[in-house]
Amino acid sequence: MKIKFVYGILPALVFYTDSLPVGTGGEARGPVVRIRKKYEGTDSGILAHELTHVKQFYRCGLVLHSLRYRFSKAYRLWAEVQAYREQLKHYTDDRKKAFALYIVTGYDLFNLTAASSVDDINPQFNVVQYMLTSGVVLYEGEFYAEA
Repeated sequence: MKIKFVYGILPALVFYTDSLPVGTGGEARGPVVRIRKKYEGTDSGILAHELTHVKQFYRCGLVLHSLRYRFSKAYRLWAEVQAYREQLKHYTDDRKKAFALYIVTGYDLFNLTAASSVDDINPQFNVVQYMLTSGVVLYEGEFYAEA
């Protein structure tokens, strides 16, 4: 276990473990972060992503953040766009398209199914890719500039 601090003073407990759902590189539950062992010391981006979720937790509180993340697709989209923006800063190659695809297909945001075609995914993919690069986020059907 490692302790990282967000906002300079609030602790995040980071565990490197393979006890994660299949296809998941990491997850944050409140101030507790779990990241796959293979990323320890090799991928600062995934740690930055998960620490962004810890910051969201501290800003909103455990109950409110957890409920909003679980039940509000708009909030979940906002939270993931913020986290992936932070993660992007840690790589020299351009991963915006890959991250946009993860957001569109991996977070139950757009009512897509396994049978969804590229034409079904493309509009959402383009919107999410724009949000990752622009400092703008879609929330409740409206675009907003983030501070």
